[in-house]
Amino acid sequence: MSETSTTPADSVLASDAFIAEWEAWHEARLDATLAPYGIASLVGTHWLTEQAQEVPGLPGTWQREGEAIVGLLPTNVEVPATTLRVEPGTDVEYGDIILRAFGRGEDLALRVLTPRSETRRAITDIAAFIPDPAWVFPARFEAAADETLAIELVDGFVQDKPLSGRLHVNINGHWAALVATAAGHAYSVVFADQTGNDRDAEDETYRFRFLTVPAADAEGNTVIDFNRAFVPPCGFSDHYVCPLPAPDNRLPLRVLAGERLPVDASGAPYRHH
Repeated sequence: MSETSTTPADSVLASDAFIAEWEAWHEARLDATLAPYGIASLVGTHWLTEQAQEVPGLPGTWQREGEAIVGLLPTNVEVPATTLRVEPGTDVEYGDIILRAFGRGEDLALRVLTPRSETRRAITDIAAFIPDPAWVFPARFEAAADETLAIELVDGFVQDKPLSGRLHVNINGHWAALVATAAGHAYSVVFADQTGNDRDAEDETYRFRFLTVPAADAEGNTVIDFNRAFVPPCGFSDHYVCPLPAPDNRLPLRVLAGERLPVDASGAPYRHH
């Protein structure tokens, strides 16, 4: 297959059902991302300790107490300060703000989400390649035996995560063994390709992307659909700490399928700050 994106004229090669299913997936992705408290609404991830400190955009002081985060919010001189407790796994509302406790290893952070996020207001779409069934490949899953994967996150933190296995796939003549972790009854793959080498350049795609692959059948067979590759949360906010692709998942080819970049009303790539 030629390494060029599909054109509208070529898209007749895809069935109406294939295109309709992809469009429904794309719309669901966009709706979830731009929901009032969706991915694009995150404005802060603040790592806290037992020492009280101020958090930008929030009143009072905040600190860690055991496995929870506690905020001491002053009201006025007549009324004592109010205590707000944020437990992991629950959302706490404060005005139009949602507060979440986010744990990583031994550390705990306070996440702040608001529908007033600059990113949420600026983004109007997630640019994507035209869906093309030529980017759907059969794959064979090879389960890992008690193997862990050292995953580096975008902020340099490294954590170990159980490795589900490897997905062996022939991508237009290039054999790859993509490492995959569990994602419910599916596999999660983080990959990079030659369309997004430099996060500061006007590349075709974000510097790496995520992909969810259906669980293999009893014979180890599954299908990888690169049309469903999507921009990771850190493509919408620097306050996410996404995993980077493992070395085996850095492909020496151009994957011209799936989501590319968030865009603003002019259609230009949106660069968050």
